Amino acid sequence: MDNSFDELLEGPNQHRVEPIKVRKTPRIVGKNCRKCDKYYNQDMFLNSNSWFFPDGYLDICNECLSKYLGDCTDLQKADKFCQYADIPFNVNDWIAAARNNGYNAFKTYANQNWTKQYETIDWKPVHDEWVQTFKEGKEREKVGIMRAEDLKELKEKWGNSFTEDQLLRFEALYEDIDKTQSITTAIQRDNAKKMCMLSYQIENAIWDSEQKGSDIKALISAYDQLAKSADFTPKSAKNAGDFDSVGELCAFLEKRGFNNKFYDWVPRDEVDKVMMNLQKYVRRIVVGETNIAEELNEKLDAIQNMNRLENDYSDEEEEYNRITIEDDLADEFNEEFEVDEEWV
Repeated sequence: MDNSFDELLEGPNQHRVEPIKVRKTPRIVGKNCRKCDKYYNQDMFLNSNSWFFPDGYLDICNECLSKYLGDCTDLQKADKFCQYADIPFNVNDWIAAARNNGYNAFKTYANQNWTKQYETIDWKPVHDEWVQTFKEGKEREKVGIMRAEDLKELKEKWGNSFTEDQLLRFEALYEDIDKTQSITTAIQRDNAKKMCMLSYQIENAIWDSEQKGSDIKALISAYDQLAKSADFTPKSAKNAGDFDSVGELCAFLEKRGFNNKFYDWVPRDEVDKVMMNLQKYVRRIVVGETNIAEELNEKLDAIQNMNRLENDYSDEEEEYNRITIEDDLADEFNEEFEVDEEWV
């Protein structure tokens, strides 16, 4: 042969060396079938690369699979079998195997495809969407169900006399009001909650044929009064893009990648130059002074002596004040009761 092994690998496709598919080393001598519970050796079980069969073999014997698949013409059962064995399901290849092998078609098909995997739908986009939904806390709206913790929280906020649908309606309307109006005080929060409940009553009253017009007007009047009391008007409505605080503005800028340029120690004006000169002057005095340590120690000693003298003076002053107060009290007592000093 003229061509070397490397040339065969790098040559045209017809000369490429295909990788050899090595079958799994059998790990079992035999085992019980999960379906019929009979003991068989490994030859009665098909090979599998599935993660669910770590020993390398299916856990249902060929006899039970043959009873389930029959003549292998039911494509619905064939698809389920391929999912179970984790092998690809190709309709044309399966039908060809069924025509040529009949009841043993599943064995032939599985032995030809056991090294491959069943092709499934890519669930990653759906998974990523749900991860984002949980981060935003919107799983309740997306699924349409409520967790026990959420239900308990809503009942604590709105009361225990409402149904789950009513609580969801109240909370949705309250969130809409909070997004469009500036709710800052406890009175505004209370009015907003009452408006949510009134809005629900107004809607039910409109659709209820037995409700009188006067009752509906009373509900609408109460709703309007609450809105005016809380200053929930179109003029006071806030724009979703407005900023209510400097913190919101900073958070918005950080999300957009803004990095504030802090002072970089380069003089931009006369004030910066004066500050730098003062700093250099102080640094030159401190660093260039050879006896700075001795002077600092002397200053510290002087400060300690001053503190000690002040403490002594404070003690003497306190004693003097105490004696003065006692003398004043004694004089007042003598004057009030006209006590003779000589008798005392």
